[in-house]
Amino acid sequence: MPTKRISSIFFLLALSSLLIYQSVQAAIDLIYFRATQQQDDSILIEWETGTEIDTVGFLVTRNTAPYPPYEEISPIIPSEGSIVSGFKYSFIDENPIEDTTNYYMLQAINSDQSIEYHGPISITLGGSPTLTPTPTITPTITNTPATSR
Repeated sequence: MPTKRISSIFFLLALSSLLIYQSVQAAIDLIYFRATQQQDDSILIEWETGTEIDTVGFLVTRNTAPYPPYEEISPIIPSEGSIVSGFKYSFIDENPIEDTTNYYMLQAINSDQSIEYHGPISITLGGSPTLTPTPTITPTITNTPATSR
């Protein structure tokens, strides 16, 4: 096989591999994405990225089921990370839906207007706390006879 033809085949294989790699490469490397109920019954949504490639920002979305459609509940949160370092982000859902499971999805918005979805994560809010009676031990006084010395 001529050297020029082998070089052309190698070039085409390398180019197609690069295109496939770029098409499946995530714009962000997500380290964690979690939800925590706060004392005031709001939900703290936190996530951390390891790296961010061409990321413009993030949207936090919510639903009461794990499948779409999700409602946007945050403004666009600008990207703070870079290709060499990530960033820690947070958003507070001040109006979660009580007495049900809240599902959250994170949307990473890329500079080419594509969206990368992460999640869902879920957290269940209860209504009023249930009081459980706790038995209390009542001390008993026992008379003991006095002894003489």
